[in-house]
Amino acid sequence: MATDEITGDALTDKLRTLSMGHTTPTDLHTQPTVNTPQKDTSQLQVASAPSTVLASQKVLSQRSPGSSRSKRVVSTPPSKDKRTASAALGVAVPTSPGNPSRRSSSNIVPSPSSAILQKPETATNKPDESSPTAATVACAHFRRELRQHDESEGVKNLKTVVIVHDSCYGHRYSRPRTTKANLSTIVERPERIQASLLGVAAAYVRLGRKYSKALRSSNLEPDSGLPTGLPFRIQKTTRSVDLTSPVVTNTHGTKWMEELKVMCDLAESKLALGGKELVRPDGENASSASNDPEGKPKLHEGDLYLCSESLDALQGAIGGVCDGVDAVFSGQGKGIGARRSFVCIRPPGHHCSSSYPSGFCWLNNVHVGISYASMMHGLTHAAIIDFDLHHGDGSQAITWDHNAKVARLPKNAANSKKTAIGYFSLHDINSYPCEMGDEEKIRNAS
Repeated sequence: MATDEITGDALTDKLRTLSMGHTTPTDLHTQPTVNTPQKDTSQLQVASAPSTVLASQKVLSQRSPGSSRSKRVVSTPPSKDKRTASAALGVAVPTSPGNPSRRSSSNIVPSPSSAILQKPETATNKPDESSPTAATVACAHFRRELRQHDESEGVKNLKTVVIVHDSCYGHRYSRPRTTKANLSTIVERPERIQASLLGVAAAYVRLGRKYSKALRSSNLEPDSGLPTGLPFRIQKTTRSVDLTSPVVTNTHGTKWMEELKVMCDLAESKLALGGKELVRPDGENASSASNDPEGKPKLHEGDLYLCSESLDALQGAIGGVCDGVDAVFSGQGKGIGARRSFVCIRPPGHHCSSSYPSGFCWLNNVHVGISYASMMHGLTHAAIIDFDLHHGDGSQAITWDHNAKVARLPKNAANSKKTAIGYFSLHDINSYPCEMGDEEKIRNAS
């Protein structure tokens, strides 16, 4: 017998020293004979279990060829020393990737199943960190585009500007002990800004038409012979407009804006104590149907929330709107500069009336922007084209109220106070705020 082979007696001795020291050979049961086709047993094949599973191993032992003794099955309990147990059984345990142990028998062939289960840590299986992915390629290109954007001298003369404000991320739902069912109804979240900016990034690259050939080849460099001009300007602003400034109070009134600031300042402490951040400062929330002229309608907790950073988000959103207005009006007299502004901000505003927030909207950003344009740039006419799924009941209510006031002004009133506003909406009348069948809301949305 070759020196690499293990005889049945030697194998029994090995097993006895490992876990069956007090068991005699008579304790070992003989495997019952089964009428199955005989296979060639000239070589012994042992399927090694995965390195993480050595709970129970079965070893087939046999004598030298020609022996009449039947096969025996020896079962051993788990061994604490996996390497020692495997070596005693003649199972190869790799000491290094691709290098089997010297003690392994030459007639042992690993089974295909064990090769699939085992995951040797070889250099070939490790992902190549230098390999480009769709995300890394896109980030690299957009980063290069932004660098070119910032260094370009003609960026201020582009016809479209996109305004972004980092403070708008801060406004978020922060009530403790909220169920998953309630969280699923909070559809207005900071992620909306991220989704919008992904669309802005895609539009920037697509409108630039610099990488159209890369869709049909492996070339990831800018196409030659195509326009190299920038499609639009991206402007990050840090401007903040106080809620009590005339720009805001012309639309929402001084008293309500002062109250909103107090609510924002107290939101964090109320939430920390398990209270409700939407309780109005006087502590007396009247019913929305109250006939008391001094009664304050209760704010709806299902689609309104405040946190410690809400004030910065609200004032930053107004600052972004004012920057967008300035960008359009600053170069109009000279025929240069932006003609369109896309202000990527939140919270939204078209459900908010002059004195009552609703539908995740605390300030009517569009009407505040019109007020700012009238005061600072002499705007005389404005049109609101609302293409949201929902009817902008707040924007429409402010428009009607504003136009009614303008009609009563004397003819010699300043033009900035007589700005005519038109509101036009494309919406689903079966959606919010008409889905409950409120006749007045349906009539106004019709």
